[in-house]
Order: sequence, then C-alpha cells, then structure tokens
Amino acid sequence: MSKSISLLDRYRGCMVGAVIGDCLGSPVECQFWRGIPAKRVSEIFKEYQNEDHKILKYTDDTAMARQVADSIISMRSADSKDMAQRFVQEFDMEPFRGYGASVGEVFRKLKRSKCQDPYKPASEQFNGSGSYGNGAAMRVHPVGLLSHNASNTSIIENVKKSAKVTHTHMDAINGAVLQAACVSWALQGTKTSDMRKKIREICSNFDKPDDTESETYIDKVDIINKCLEDTDVNITNLIEDLGNDVAALGSVPASVYSFLAGSTQNTTLPSKDVVLPSNDSGPGFERCLQLAMLFGGDADTIMSMTGAIAGAYFGESGIPDYMKRICEGVDNAMRQADQLHKLVTQ
Repeated sequence: MSKSISLLDRYRGCMVGAVIGDCLGSPVECQFWRGIPAKRVSEIFKEYQNEDHKILKYTDDTAMARQVADSIISMRSADSKDMAQRFVQEFDMEPFRGYGASVGEVFRKLKRSKCQDPYKPASEQFNGSGSYGNGAAMRVHPVGLLSHNASNTSIIENVKKSAKVTHTHMDAINGAVLQAACVSWALQGTKTSDMRKKIREICSNFDKPDDTESETYIDKVDIINKCLEDTDVNITNLIEDLGNDVAALGSVPASVYSFLAGSTQNTTLPSKDVVLPSNDSGPGFERCLQLAMLFGGDADTIMSMTGAIAGAYFGESGIPDYMKRICEGVDNAMRQADQLHKLVTQ
C-alpha cells in the first residue's frame, strides 16, 4: 500500500465496507452453494456500476452490527445487557431483515426476561451446546474497532461480551474473535504477511474441541496459507476446504482468505477467469469482495465480513463510489465510524 491512510479513514472503511459487503451479497445469498462462476461475478459487479441501479437493502448482518456499534458508543465499552436490549428492539422494529429462526427465539426469550441474564437464552439452545453459526462474527467488527491496538486477551474479552448474547458455542465465539482481531490488525495497516502470522498465533491458542477428529480454526489457517501459495487453486476446492455456509467455522475462514488473497500482490486467484477490478489497479477493496462473492453460499455474510476487514485495511477512500451509491445504510455507517473513532482516540 503506497499511500498513507488515516486511522479515521480506516474506521470509516470498516463500517462502510461491512455494509457494502452485506448489501452487494444479499441478492445472491444462499443461491449458489457450489460457488458463483467468475464470469457471473464480473457481470454482477458491472451491473452494480449502472448509474440507475436500485438501492440494495442490508440484512440482519448490518442490522445487528449497527446495534453493537451504537451500544459501544453509548456505553463506551462492550456491554452485554445493553447490546441484548438493542438487539431485541431492532428485531421488533424490523423482523424482515432476514434473521434466522434460532436467533429469533433468543430475542423473544430475552424480551420476556427483560434481558436480566443476557447469555441465558443463547446458552440453552441446541441442548445446551449453543449455536455455532456465524451470527456473532458477522456483527463483531465494531468490537474490532473498539479494540484498536488492544492485546489478544482484551479482544477476546470484548468479543465474548457481544457474541454470547446469541452464540455460546466455541466455534462461533472463536470465529468472532478471529474476525475482530483481523479488523484490529487491518486498522493498524499490518502487512498481510505479518497478519498471516498473527492469525495463526491467535488460532493456535483457541480451545480445542473434545472430539479430536473435529476440524479446528488452525486447520483452516493452514489451508488458507497453502491456498495463498498454491499455483493451482480453484473455487470448488476452496469451498470444500474452507466452506461457504452459515457455520462460523465454514464462513469466517472464507472471509479471511478473500481479504488476504484480494489484498496481496501476485497472489494466485482461485480461477483463471477471475476479473480484477475495473480500474485494473491491482489488489484492492473491490477485488476482495469479488473473491468473496465467488464462494456463493451465505454470500452476504461472507462478503460483509470480508468488507469489514478490507475496508479497515484500504480505508473508506479506497472503496469505489458506485458501491456507496447503491447500498442502504452507508451514511449511518459513516456516522458510527466517526463516533467510534472519537471514542477510542480521545
């Protein structure tokens, strides 16, 4: 990255990038479980550049991230009970944003209990194991902004306060930790080579599952690193190895890969006919989102998580104007970014 990017620009890029990823991915969400052909991805992005393109709506990913951000701004910290109350209010006002059935159940229980124990409803789900979905990771980027320059221990502590309101399974929490940590490192402009080392370090310290045969985040990290260095990568194998579904372990790694591959010069792309950004300027925010869309599946969430990291890395100034023009919620994301930046830096 040649130009200097201010910290405020990165905060704005993170919040705006997450919204844009959500909005651009929502039209293809859960339609292409075997991935989206690169030619079709290119066509979709060209369609998005039409000046008369309709405004794309955000989903529950952004709806919940907004509440996390406003809670942090209001409470000046990560406060579980306040977040729970805001989630319930948001869900009651706009239940049509695409919430899953299980999280809707959590919100209804929280409402009945007046959020007295913000973790209890989620901890009772799935016979007490909790949800392993990506809902905690998709909304965690404001926690990453709060944790700018923080230690891994501090990041994990803050992430748990957000995640456990809806997701108590180890995989879901670890996925949210990885996502928030990547946002925090991207804010600092960490080189991707160094970020890969940091990713491996934090994932190596995650608790191991009771079932030794189960796949772990460190397994996924090893796959990511192999794919970044492989000269014969294809999207079919990436989906099989990294995932593209609603599980945190099956989607957060895809987002991390999309950011790393899209922002690194000379990285082998997962298909020979992947079309680079229209300005042909090399690695950038647009290419990261194109790669994320290739995964298909839970596209809005994978692209939103990718957008949060890439936005923090390239800044709001590095996001193409056409994307901001067609996505709902960009102005609010800018407002929240400015307030979070002021909170952390004052």
